[in-house]
Amino acid sequence: MPSAPTSCHATLVAIAQQGVLLRGESGIGKSTLALGLIDRGHRLVSDDLVEFSLCNQQLIGTVPRQQHALIQIDGIGLFDIARLYGPKAAISSHPIHLVVDLTTEPLAEEPLLTLSATPISILNQTLPAITLNHQHHRITPQLLEMCVKRWHNEKETSVPSYPTHPDPLIRSSVNPSPSCS
Repeated sequence: MPSAPTSCHATLVAIAQQGVLLRGESGIGKSTLALGLIDRGHRLVSDDLVEFSLCNQQLIGTVPRQQHALIQIDGIGLFDIARLYGPKAAISSHPIHLVVDLTTEPLAEEPLLTLSATPISILNQTLPAITLNHQHHRITPQLLEMCVKRWHNEKETSVPSYPTHPDPLIRSSVNPSPSCS
């Protein structure tokens, strides 16, 4: 039986106090999206590699020590977020609340945002997941911020979840999200 992953190729950001794990193929734009979120006042936890641990049954994402406050933008280089935006722009760990899978799969008349009907399990902790079509880099930091805030608001207020939501941009998916290994 394979052991649970203790790290993942992903980017972790804290958006409005919600730990959001951005996953997707290499080069899809996770770091660029994170940089835009940092520019909007959100915080970087880790870019490229996120380490996982449990604390009081809460999944925690942590930056590897040597990568603290660093973000790699493809084709441009490595940036020290703390030097560019101040020390509060980067934190070393944060609870993970939501998984966002970025995809470029064509969705032909499908919505931009999909809530996965299959939650993600990391270290035996179940997390909700949404899939965002990032084809042609359609997801902007503002759109991701709005999606996270909407998800959090619906979670907190018990408003009907995405599968029954009337918004045509949102639908449910029965396809499991990719594993984090």
